[in-house]
Amino acid sequence: MPSLWADSLDEHRELVLGKVLAAYEALRAEVGVEAVTLTAVAQRAGIARSALYNYVKDKHGLVLLHAERTMSGAEQQLQAGLAGVDGAAARLRRFIAMNMAMYAAVPAAADDLMPMLDAEEQQRMRDALAPIRAMLHEIVADGVASGDFRGRTEDLVELLSATIGGYRLPVASGRVDPQRAAEVVGEVLLAGLQHAALPAEED
Repeated sequence: MPSLWADSLDEHRELVLGKVLAAYEALRAEVGVEAVTLTAVAQRAGIARSALYNYVKDKHGLVLLHAERTMSGAEQQLQAGLAGVDGAAARLRRFIAMNMAMYAAVPAAADDLMPMLDAEEQQRMRDALAPIRAMLHEIVADGVASGDFRGRTEDLVELLSATIGGYRLPVASGRVDPQRAAEVVGEVLLAGLQHAALPAEED
């Protein structure tokens, strides 16, 4: 039986998985997501390739697992960063700034993964993003309810999500400064939300 890297099997699995994901992230930064192989990931993580199949069934599974872990970490960061921030406008500014900073901090954000995934895998990716979108929805709904934002919540969430997400590749690739992006996006979006002549929320 292979030796454990920790005191319990669960701790061992989590430790190995952490090394696998770190190896994948490092290789992805070095050669690009398309060139990463499971053999290279296993070698970098210090495990046998056969052992890697205890965690993922194929490369797509590894890509998705890394994305899900990344989104879970982003969700936790956003929750902590938004805690104690009062007012929908201030919370939206913080939400935008934190997203831009995370795009810049995670090189993998520069990759567009959707084209390499099938329909079921794309849905898993959207499911991983759902909690972050829910935070944005809550901010917008509060702003609409208070009268700070004008328009229908669902319409505004779509606009904000598309605009903020549209900066992921430019910021992650280094073409756009994250702080400047946060300033411009925050100012323009808030001006629109507060002064747009849009239909009000329906009862």
